[in-house]
Amino acid sequence: MKPIEMQSFIGLKKVKAAPMTRGEFAEYIKKPCDSTNQHDEGMLVEYPVDPKSDVNHKNHAGYVSWCPKDVFNKANRQVNGLTFGEALETLKRGGRVARSGWNGKGMFLFLLPAGDNIPTKVIHDPALRKVIETEVKGDTFSALGSIRMFTADKKILTGWLASQTDMLSEDWVILD
Repeated sequence: MKPIEMQSFIGLKKVKAAPMTRGEFAEYIKKPCDSTNQHDEGMLVEYPVDPKSDVNHKNHAGYVSWCPKDVFNKANRQVNGLTFGEALETLKRGGRVARSGWNGKGMFLFLLPAGDNIPTKVIHDPALRKVIETEVKGDTFSALGSIRMFTADKKILTGWLASQTDMLSEDWVILD
């Protein structure tokens, strides 16, 4: 058999988990378990999924599976908050994040992704449209991505920059 070419991935998702042996998990999902490994320590893990199609247990809103304790602990950490790097990965996947330590209510960050072939006619900001028309000179343009903030007073801040405190804090939370 020809070797399978594997690629590297970094996974980042918020899961729910609870300690459970392999045997307890088998009993929980009503499936047989090999008696030689039923006492293996592990975690019942619930993954977020499309609730219409991927739920596999009546007591959960997501997909549940079992994971050996050491494997789970190498790939996950309890969420009291995320690091800034984990928050950035969430933004790159289209999620919204915030710091639990922020004073303003309802504030969050989101990403306006980079894009190519954006039609010039969709730009309503006169200053931006003038730059595009005089410098780019075309019907379309390319834009770099930017982190945006939805502020406490319900305004959009374009080009939000992280402070040293923001980058070193571990109180980031995923909003969706």
